[in-house]
Amino acid sequence: MKEAPLVVLKGMYFPSCLIEIGFLSNGTEAKKLNSAEFQDKLVQGMANAVDAFVASPDLKKYIEE
Repeated sequence: MKEAPLVVLKGMYFPSCLIEIGFLSNGTEAKKLNSAEFQDKLVQGMANAVDAFVASPDLKKYIEE
């Protein structure tokens, strides 16, 4: 977990994150990102990561900091 003064997260007063997935300027990545199947895999991966973090004993440590 990292912290940075990112403009897109400025003013957030609740837990938030920025996920960089790919670049539309890269033809190969753009083609994948345009695929519904690939989008579903990305969303499932992000949901699994959130579930794993919520179930993690590290969550309490982050909350208490």
